[in-house]
Amino acid sequence: MTDPALAAARADAGALPSFGPRWAGIKKLAEGGMAEVFLVRDTATAPQRLCVIKRILPGMAKNPDYTRMFHDEARIASMMTHPNVVKVFETGRSPQGPFIVMEYLAGQDLHDVVIRARRKGLFLPWDFAVGLLCEAAEGIGYAHQLTGPDGKPLQIVHRDLTPSNLFVTWDGVVKVLDFGIARAEHRLAKTQAGMVKGKAQYLAPEQITGRPLDGRVDQFALAVVLYQLLAGRPMFDQDNELACLHAILEGVRPRVRDRRDDVPAAIDEVISRATRVDPAERFPSMKEFRDALLALLGVAVTREDLSSRLRELFAGEFEAHAELMGRLATAGTEELRTLYDRAHPPEGGEAGSNARTELIAEPRRAPRPPRLKLVGATIAGLVLLAGLGAAVTRRGPAAAPEGLITLRSDPPGAAVSLDGKATTWSTPVVLDHLPLGTHRLRLTHPERGPYERDVTLSAAEPAPMLDVMLPPQPGPLSLRMEPTNARVRVDGAELVLKGGEGALAELAAGRHRIVVEAEDHAPRTIDAEITAGETTELEVSLDELGGPEAPPPAKAPPPSGE
Repeated sequence: MTDPALAAARADAGALPSFGPRWAGIKKLAEGGMAEVFLVRDTATAPQRLCVIKRILPGMAKNPDYTRMFHDEARIASMMTHPNVVKVFETGRSPQGPFIVMEYLAGQDLHDVVIRARRKGLFLPWDFAVGLLCEAAEGIGYAHQLTGPDGKPLQIVHRDLTPSNLFVTWDGVVKVLDFGIARAEHRLAKTQAGMVKGKAQYLAPEQITGRPLDGRVDQFALAVVLYQLLAGRPMFDQDNELACLHAILEGVRPRVRDRRDDVPAAIDEVISRATRVDPAERFPSMKEFRDALLALLGVAVTREDLSSRLRELFAGEFEAHAELMGRLATAGTEELRTLYDRAHPPEGGEAGSNARTELIAEPRRAPRPPRLKLVGATIAGLVLLAGLGAAVTRRGPAAAPEGLITLRSDPPGAAVSLDGKATTWSTPVVLDHLPLGTHRLRLTHPERGPYERDVTLSAAEPAPMLDVMLPPQPGPLSLRMEPTNARVRVDGAELVLKGGEGALAELAAGRHRIVVEAEDHAPRTIDAEITAGETTELEVSLDELGGPEAPPPAKAPPPSGE
């Protein structure tokens, strides 16, 4: 007798569309008014990676307006390369229409972060909320400043920033999602007159009244999101959409400190300025808005801080996610579906039973449940909220155990080589489907020196998270010494020189203490500044011990060769 669940899974697998031989379909994640999204595996990469494919609905593919909007989204998103913006790898076309291939993310969107805290009767720590918004502002500010190939500003404005469009990964990176209705100069599909784009609660006054828009629209929305993270309820919590729009235009804003008194008063001042009715009274740019938020923190909130607090708030989900990743290659379809359901419980439930809340602040007043009046559907938010999804496969022979490496670098954007082979990836990145054992990583960056290290994956530690500070670019050191067989130490470590006259070595850019010493000679210590890409020349002559006293020469003559 056929297992009904397995039969249903096979039927689902057969219903998945084909995007070409490179993309192995795993699961349909979501469907909205214009597009649908799928979890796929990229079989052309080594190791294979999970991706998300978004395609226009087959019934919409023949509508030129929808097609232009879809191409707009793909074109705008593919221009952006920033750690805080969801990455578009490429675009393609199947017999059913165009599609976009995006990076896969695992974590939670900020809507679920607010909901989880509210269900626990807790407020989020204010520095955690501000840290999240600073990361989001970094990505949006990048989009605002983006220029085209001709050097002219693209004038990108997101226009739809909501908690559902801001996603925080398990390793503490905030990603801005869904530029589907973004406004950009020279975009193909123009917004029709009278159409209001965005969710009602987060619309800036100029969006409602139809006035010209710029990046301060996104500043308004981010400030509204920050209020919601801190207060546990929306800033504009009226009973209907029309009343909500009126409240936005009236300019009366609630204060976070009316809900809780553990936050600095300066937070309300920043939110108040960023949500002024007149855009001219807001911060001049997203950078100034972010700088004002950073000034509130005093001590920077790191991604490690954001990650640890997210994992504590969603402890069960994170453990279920890690289990799913560890067993993705070997589990059968039914087991994967069970693991997926545990990692992504339905609304009202929580994965696991050991969620901890030590780092979540107790509220001063219990927040009442907000009445959310969101309008429309956010496809990218649904895609990435879905997380890994369940693989629809038949159980085959047991595969070798696998692990993964979460890799970030400062600065980001370093090219990654794995086990001596170049990849198409750059940091930050998750290297998954790696066999257990030792792997050699090499990072290269146009503005920094290379970095290499061995990483061992084991059954006890199958998924390490690495943060790499890339070293400064090296600079050549040319060193002439007398005697020529003198030994050299740099910053306490012996330096190996290439032999011959004018011996050379590569040192990291910056200041170094160089000690030159030889038997029967007095040592010399030199503080040298090494400049990246420039040869630093030093000539050192050591005084013989017991010889005639004389000041050491400032420069030794070149060896005579005798």
